[in-house]
Amino acid sequence: MDQIHSTRIEYVQSLATPPPRCDGIITDRPNLPLAVMSADCYPVLLFDEKRKVVAALHAGRAGAMGQIVAQALQRLVDDFKAHQIRGIIAPGIGSCCYEVGPEILAQVEAKYIKRDRFLDIKGMIKDQLSYFGVQYYDYGICTCCNPNYYSYRREGRTGRFASLIWRSA
Repeated sequence: MDQIHSTRIEYVQSLATPPPRCDGIITDRPNLPLAVMSADCYPVLLFDEKRKVVAALHAGRAGAMGQIVAQALQRLVDDFKAHQIRGIIAPGIGSCCYEVGPEILAQVEAKYIKRDRFLDIKGMIKDQLSYFGVQYYDYGICTCCNPNYYSYRREGRTGRFASLIWRSA
């Protein structure tokens, strides 16, 4: 997908050229890998083995604040009758490192503000997963703290790592 820091989610049936401009992709097609590229934003991978559907989400500040995870979960429930969804929260920037200005802080609930000026994106993601009763695995890695991961916040211009999900035939 061509990630645009949005809440747009697309259903895909095949590899597309050019890729869809969005921050979430869903498929029920076998052997079609979905990828999220990231350096600090959180990749969130969702799957329901019974309904044979997977999703890959790019959940940065804009996506998390815009409820991209909740929107994707609702689509999985509505469009695929998925009720046994599980998830993975891949490495992303933690509230230990993600300092933001007052214009951002004014837009979020107080529970997502840490130490007066640090934003807890992962907390938003976890709350959206929990609201839908999704069991998830959290890697618990801050990309900014850990030099083994790319971090735009730490490095400025940097590479990206890929998080992939697909379903077997």
